[in-house]
Amino acid sequence: MTVKEVGYLRPDQRSVYLPWFMKTLINYFPMLRRHPHPISIHFPIVYLSTALLFLVLHMIPGQTLEINFEVFAFVMLLLGVLSSVAAVGTGFLTLWINYRFKKPKLVVWKIRSAIILLIAGILAVIIRATGMVEIGFVGWIYNLLILALALLVMGLGYLGGQMVFPTKAR
Repeated sequence: MTVKEVGYLRPDQRSVYLPWFMKTLINYFPMLRRHPHPISIHFPIVYLSTALLFLVLHMIPGQTLEINFEVFAFVMLLLGVLSSVAAVGTGFLTLWINYRFKKPKLVVWKIRSAIILLIAGILAVIIRATGMVEIGFVGWIYNLLILALALLVMGLGYLGGQMVFPTKAR
């Protein structure tokens, strides 16, 4: 109950202008201010990591199961790329609403990595959907893209974790 005033924001320090519909939406659903990005990032991490797992299972020699793990890997890839679009979109929304588009070094790395993730994901989907994966070296490029996507999404998760729970003392 005894809060002391320590200062005030000058007009140039106040929150960047948000359109009326965003202000209204946030007033009715305050969780939109913080939660969409942390919630949405879990999906690409799971889907793209699972795509790698299914691709590795597909490559095990001497498989006798009637399960086509490569198809499962492709489905996980599709879901991973689609959910990555949502995760990147909510990341920019959070950057806009909460941080006024200020980009510390970690955020710049996350943006660059996310763009690489989306490009690599779309490329992998195109290679697999067009059947180019049947061409020897292109098949290996596809496999390397799946590995890179899993590593990229885990790296992005690590960078995001460093923003929330830094391991280095500030």
